[in-house]
Amino acid sequence: MNGKTDRRIFFYSAAVFLFLALSFGSGITRIYGFTLFPDEFGYWAPAASAVGYDWSGVMAHGSYYSFGYGVLLAPILLLCDHAIWAYRIALCVNALLLAAAFVLLHGVVKKLVPGAAPAQRVLSAGIAACYPPWLLYRNMTMAEILLVFCFALVCRLLLWYIERPSFGRFAAAGISAVYLYTVHMRSVPVLLSCVGCMVFIWLYDMRRLARPRTAGRLKCTGSRRVRAMARLIGALAVTAATVVAAAYIKRRIQASVYGEADRAMLSVNDYGGQISRIREIFTWKGFSELIFSLVGKLYYLSLSSFGLFFAGVWFFLKKLADKIAGVRERIFALFYLFSATGEILVCAVYTKGYGRIDGLCYGRYDELILPVLMAVGCFAVIQMRHPLRYAAAVILSGFPVTAMMEAVIRSRQLTDINGGYFISGLSYLLRYGSFEPENYFWKAYALAAVFIVLVIMVLLLVRRRGNFTWLLLVWIGVETLLGMSLNESMVYRQSRVRYQDLRMAELLRELGGETTVEEKASETAAGDGSEGRDCAAEGENVVPERRIVCYGGADSGCYAAVVQFELRDRTIFFFSPEEADRLTEHDLVMVCEKEDRSVLTELYTEHRVYGIFHLYYNE
Repeated sequence: MNGKTDRRIFFYSAAVFLFLALSFGSGITRIYGFTLFPDEFGYWAPAASAVGYDWSGVMAHGSYYSFGYGVLLAPILLLCDHAIWAYRIALCVNALLLAAAFVLLHGVVKKLVPGAAPAQRVLSAGIAACYPPWLLYRNMTMAEILLVFCFALVCRLLLWYIERPSFGRFAAAGISAVYLYTVHMRSVPVLLSCVGCMVFIWLYDMRRLARPRTAGRLKCTGSRRVRAMARLIGALAVTAATVVAAAYIKRRIQASVYGEADRAMLSVNDYGGQISRIREIFTWKGFSELIFSLVGKLYYLSLSSFGLFFAGVWFFLKKLADKIAGVRERIFALFYLFSATGEILVCAVYTKGYGRIDGLCYGRYDELILPVLMAVGCFAVIQMRHPLRYAAAVILSGFPVTAMMEAVIRSRQLTDINGGYFISGLSYLLRYGSFEPENYFWKAYALAAVFIVLVIMVLLLVRRRGNFTWLLLVWIGVETLLGMSLNESMVYRQSRVRYQDLRMAELLRELGGETTVEEKASETAAGDGSEGRDCAAEGENVVPERRIVCYGGADSGCYAAVVQFELRDRTIFFFSPEEADRLTEHDLVMVCEKEDRSVLTELYTEHRVYGIFHLYYNE
């Protein structure tokens, strides 16, 4: 590469980092705590247990969450005892992981498309890294950003292994795939595909060694085969030992963190909870629901990726069928196709059914596979003879699916979309307080069609005019704006409520003093406008001996939160109204009835961080 090319790569790389930094830095000071429950709390729970906090009483109400993310969160909890700063530090780690994922994606694209212009490789990786839902999940302590980073790392290490198989490279890729699995169990197809492809490559090389060109090399080749087999067995043993260690840690965490949990509830996110779903597939109803679920997942991936999903799949299929491509390139294509297919099937089985609007095309579980597909999909579109026809085919294929989903929403009268978080790639028009189930997918489909046309036109101009590469950077800017819009409506809005709750938390901390409960309760209710009312026992100077209990009233739709944290040697819990009725006279009961309130979700202290966990009760 000449100096001009190096300068362009540096400029475009710096521009991508700048977009990532600006979209993150502009909102970090507006975030005060969790957005999604119980998921975020579930990922913090193993970290809390590792540093000595006992959250088992709270986690008894929830299902199992993988512990891999907790490995990164535990040092934060250990070193930082301020809740808000601990949370923000975790978000900064997310930002670094996403930036590192961009670097890894660029390395993957460089290996897969070696003949492409360097600037285009950088910007295609930038388009994948700035995918708007990533910019949303970066501002939450969900495991998604770590999953993106780990999957990109597995792909990069696998390509490194493919170049020259060795014990160390096998072990590095295998251990990375195992860690990816510990972050979320839905990534098990990636683990199986990675190990399977590495074994296949090693066996392929041993087969070549079995056919020496001359008789004089027979003895040398035989010893090389023995050493190669020993390295293969050793690498498999290391990977297997890592799997066993992960399973052991999982059992320990389930015993210590979820020891009081109901077995049925605990298995919802574990393998045991999927047996019934798999059995249902062999019935006509279950099979039809699975097909509908698969169609919905492909629909979401196609539209949310701006049409690049199928282009990326076509890229790998073409690579797999290309006789000119080497065996190793085809094996990596096979790895990615197997991984993508497995992830989509896992998500389709887990979310089949018609219980919720976002469940019809639930996208969060599948988005793990999108970064590399979007990056190589850019080059697949550039290489197409008729990219506009491809865009038309993608858009038209979504029309009947949209109609089908709208029909299901009307026939089953579905109204719950869970905030749109899990289909965020189709939630750009969703605004809090104005959700209308009718025609939701039609509006999302129309906007996605516009985005698909714009992306294809940009890539077409880049192909025809080499000096138009900067248009890819413009599209990265559009993605950044879309990500910031998602954060504004889904994260920052929630944080504004939590900021108000901080005022209530400060007053609650003073309840450990000598002031009467009745006075402090009235000050709390008046201080933040929560329209609360206290049910404290009558009498003067009544101080709660053990706990303060808060719950959602009838107007909050049977919504309750469970909060546990240290308050001057006292513990605060949130219970349902039925449970609150059974409390003793020494318990102060406060009720928050406003539906848009998060019910003291920022009950933190500057000394300990315990967290928040939501429950939903059926009437």
